[in-house]
Amino acid sequence: MSGVVGARGGLIRYDPDVVSEDELRRTLEQVGYTYRDPDKVRSFEEEESELHIARNRMIVAGALAGITAVLMFLGMEPSFTVLEHPYLTWVMFALALETMFVTAWFVKRMAWASLRRGILNQHVLLEFGVFAGLAGGLLGLFVSDESRRGISSPSRCSSRRTTCCRTTSRRSCGPGPRTRCVS
Repeated sequence: MSGVVGARGGLIRYDPDVVSEDELRRTLEQVGYTYRDPDKVRSFEEEESELHIARNRMIVAGALAGITAVLMFLGMEPSFTVLEHPYLTWVMFALALETMFVTAWFVKRMAWASLRRGILNQHVLLEFGVFAGLAGGLLGLFVSDESRRGISSPSRCSSRRTTCCRTTSRRSCGPGPRTRCVS
């Protein structure tokens, strides 16, 4: 921005003849930063309130991510048949969406503000990664292994080799080209 001489440690030096304080403040707020006048002292209550909100966001996001991780790890273990509930995937999907669009909404707001100004920063890169993960999760949710192989959810397996083994939450028969699953 023309008129800005330098920025260091959150303090911005600028030439008041080239850029006004209000214009600089608006630009900073559009990019997603919070403007604070260094000459004005904030009260202890204001700082405590801001830290309290940030701490609560972190606790909620951590708890939801922890619940989702535990459900995913338990779902990978073949002996936990209670986790084969058809709605479990949707519960994990809802937890992920809540974490993305409610708890971490402020990150998306800052990323959008940066993109509008043509700036690629850590918020934009983080959101690219988050949405790539969401796309991968949606593919995993709606495109199962069976549908990729052209097999619909099997309830029993038949082949020359009749032994079936459990892998994660699906049944699969022994190896070989003559293996086919039927409902």
